[in-house]
Formats: sequence, structure tokens, C-alpha cells
Amino acid sequence: MSERKRLEDYDFSHTRHSTHSDNDSPHPGIRGTILFRVVEGAPVALYRAHDDAQAELVVSRYDLFQYEGGYAWGYQGTGPQSLSHALAALVYPAIFDRGVLADKAREILEKVVSQLPQGAEPNIPVSHIYQECGEPELIE
Repeated sequence: MSERKRLEDYDFSHTRHSTHSDNDSPHPGIRGTILFRVVEGAPVALYRAHDDAQAELVVSRYDLFQYEGGYAWGYQGTGPQSLSHALAALVYPAIFDRGVLADKAREILEKVVSQLPQGAEPNIPVSHIYQECGEPELIE
């Protein structure tokens, strides 16, 4: 019977160390577009993975930001904060640390969501969110 391997038995000398710094953020680089819409007076956000895909609702992330009042954009209140947390969880699926996601949500709020005109219905590429948050460009 062979001995069970331990972490020390593996050679990690050629692996890249992943950090959460501003210059080297660990995201898999999802693509697509966020569609901001107002339906029957209620602001909603949709995600479309590519031009031919059907849009999907960006669901609230109550586990990250507890607010039941819905989404909004164009300022920095609780509705935009809720939207920013949902967007952070969507565009950074590889980040599980709540503190890091909260930091990303704050960046998205300040640099994207609060900058949108209230009541407008823009389409924002996910790449724009990455760019505004200082992420490296995605490689095809």
C-alpha cells in the first residue's frame, strides 16, 4: 500500500501566484453586455452573453448586499449599491471572498453605475466594466 501524498510532495515552483491586487485581478474574463432597462417603472438589469443569446435577468445578491428595494443607477444610493453587488458577482465569478467582491462592487458603483444617466436604458459591454475597474484587457 502506497503512502498518501501530501501538499509538500508536489512541485509548485512553476505555477503563477494569484493575487488580488489592482494590477493582477483574478477574473476569467467573461464577455457579453449588461442591458439596463426600465420595465413598468422598475429598473432592471439583464445580461446577454453574446449578440445571438437571449438576455437573462441579473439577479439580486442578497447574500452580498441586503436590500430589498430593487435596482437603480445614476447615483450612489442603496438601489445602485445593490445593482453593483449583483454585477460584481456576475462579472467576477472566480472571486469568492466577500470582502474582495465588496471592493469590486464599490468600484463598479463609483466608476460605472453611478455615472449612467438616471432613467436611461444603455447597453454596457462587460469589457467596459473591466476597463473602468482597471482590469487587464482580455486576450482572445
